[in-house]
Amino acid sequence: MAPTSASTVVDRPAAEVFAYATDPAHFPEWQQGVLDGHLDPPGPAHVGAKCVTTRRIGGADRTVTSELTHIDAPGHGACGASTDPSGPPSTSPWNRWPKAVPG
Repeated sequence: MAPTSASTVVDRPAAEVFAYATDPAHFPEWQQGVLDGHLDPPGPAHVGAKCVTTRRIGGADRTVTSELTHIDAPGHGACGASTDPSGPPSTSPWNRWPKAVPG
């Protein structure tokens, strides 16, 4: 599968943008099909936290739990996900490169 890439300019500090973009509670605001998301335990993203996301896929609501396996804020990280706890997880790296914009 080809990687998905998008970019935009956000006039906020990089750490603030990273915190917003990696908080699953905000995913429904900017990810198509996401109905709900939260971290378990609640709080800032950290290695070992579970990201629980419910998406509408093919007319059905599907919940996926991912474990954050790497975070290098405010740049990039990775998570492993599995809808079936007895099955093998997949690994999903994600990258965000916030840059200071001259103002």
